[in-house]
Amino acid sequence: MDDKSYVANYNYALSYLKLGQKETAIEALKRALSQVPENEKNEENAIYLSILSALAFLVIENKDFESVARNVEEGLAVKKDHADLLFMKTLLLMNLRRFDEMLETIIHYLLALEEKGAEKFNYGYAHEGAVKEIYNNLLPMAYKCAFEHAQIREIVHKLYKSAGSEGLKRAYDLMVEIDSTRSEKEN
Repeated sequence: MDDKSYVANYNYALSYLKLGQKETAIEALKRALSQVPENEKNEENAIYLSILSALAFLVIENKDFESVARNVEEGLAVKKDHADLLFMKTLLLMNLRRFDEMLETIIHYLLALEEKGAEKFNYGYAHEGAVKEIYNNLLPMAYKCAFEHAQIREIVHKLYKSAGSEGLKRAYDLMVEIDSTRSEKEN
């Protein structure tokens, strides 16, 4: 796979990013994406998914939400539990102020972090800083603004009980804490 032109263009893009040449990196990533053969656009192709994730990350800063959505949805159609793409989708939904969907995406992201074999994908948004951003900022914002927050909290409770997920337990505890603050303000 390393002798393929899309892999070379992906690597060029990473080099351009290290040099701070964002626009050139975007062009290299677009070229790489256009070179991925249809039969290699699958959940096993970590480079293909990384191209989509990197493109989404680079264009979200430009507020090109249409491109972000296209790249994220293309990747998630192939691998629905790709942590980086779910993180990018969370940021997209935050910018679009679609908080119920954002909250749902965060839950999928937390589950994806616990996926077996995740190291194969060399996730850029599965590190401690990204997870901290989820729990400290993104999840509280989404939960506070979501219309269906109570129903989502109950789903998360059931999920963490059945899956034994520490990430979901932490999310549920945070939701309960937010709801207790919400109740105090109402009284």
